[in-house]
Amino acid sequence: MSETADGNVIDAVKTATDNAKENIKEFECPICLELILGAAILPCGHLSCIYCCHCSMNLENSHCFLCKKQYHALPGLSTQLSLLILSTFREQFDERLERERESSEEYEKFLLPFVKFLKEELKTNASALTESVTCTKCKRILVNPIAATCGHLYCLNCVRRGNMKKCVFENCYGGDIDKEAGVVKAMQHLLEKMYPLEIKERMEKEENEEIEEVVMMENVPSGEEGGQRGEEDDEKEEEVHFGVGCDLCGSYPIKGERYQCRDCKEDENGCPLGFDLCGKCKEFDEKVGLNETSANAYAAAGRFRFLQNHTREHRLVKVPFRESFLHRLKAANPQMSIEQILRIITIAGEEREQGEEGQEEEEEEEEEEEEEEEEEEEEEREHEQEEGTSEESEEVMGHFPSSSSSDVVNDEQQQQQEEQQR
Repeated sequence: MSETADGNVIDAVKTATDNAKENIKEFECPICLELILGAAILPCGHLSCIYCCHCSMNLENSHCFLCKKQYHALPGLSTQLSLLILSTFREQFDERLERERESSEEYEKFLLPFVKFLKEELKTNASALTESVTCTKCKRILVNPIAATCGHLYCLNCVRRGNMKKCVFENCYGGDIDKEAGVVKAMQHLLEKMYPLEIKERMEKEENEEIEEVVMMENVPSGEEGGQRGEEDDEKEEEVHFGVGCDLCGSYPIKGERYQCRDCKEDENGCPLGFDLCGKCKEFDEKVGLNETSANAYAAAGRFRFLQNHTREHRLVKVPFRESFLHRLKAANPQMSIEQILRIITIAGEEREQGEEGQEEEEEEEEEEEEEEEEEEEEEREHEQEEGTSEESEEVMGHFPSSSSSDVVNDEQQQQQEEQQR
């Protein structure tokens, strides 16, 4: 786009900000229910915060929170959409940051790096706003945007016309593009308010070409589908590293070879989640690494899933596969998913805890009963001792005359003495 076009974009953003506030609900994360911070675009076209998406993924099969469509890779940060959200809803964005600073334990490690990256991009890249609303392929305003797994955006028709399967953005690892991916409707609605005339003109032209596109889709060779199924079958036989994802392509869990960076450590001074690559991305890393400038630019451009500062100089070491109890349970129950197995383990654990709690309560009750019985026996013994003491004292007192009888004896003796004297 030209400088005039850049100016039009900025003006359009400023003009549309007030009108777009009613669209803010479409940019709320369905997981944290806040304005999206660091946009992740799922294959179905729905949105969420990239960190929320990461936390909500299952060990084997993950599903969209809204439509339940399955996906197997953590989407890459969509810098384009994230910048559009930041520039359009800046006030709400800053309000969320303030709340996160006060209450979120993950803010410093996981959220702040995305915030710094986006604000720096908006500050240093003069064409950032223009790029945020343009197609990576045709360089025109996006119409019916869909996302590659790396987060870059394309017009739906650009993908279908070119039969595109991989991202073509410079230095990108080549994120997968699914021509059947869901349109990012929230973004489309916002762009229609920002650029109503441009969007209308493009859509009219594309409607006239729709028949030709359908014919092109029907002519896709059938052999490709067979090849894809074969690859899927191969993947099923590969070793699965549960709980570990690739920080380049986002595949989760990693299948096949796994490489871990020894220099991107999981500590306060390093990457909070470390850094891992699958075998395919390791090959790409080696190719990109031949150009040191390209490799450094690649890392600085935020292509890694959590903006890790991994560089060519870091040491990548192959991690040997280790069979866990999950692998053994899965092998013994191939008809069950890992989530089902974990659910059964969780239920069994809860029942065991309840049983242990019940047993502890019974033991406590028995101890209380024993203590009560001991107290009653002690009281009975004390009572018996008191009764025995009182009986002994009465027997002793019975051997001595009482004071009243002694007085009577004295009186009688005095009377006898007086009679003798007379």
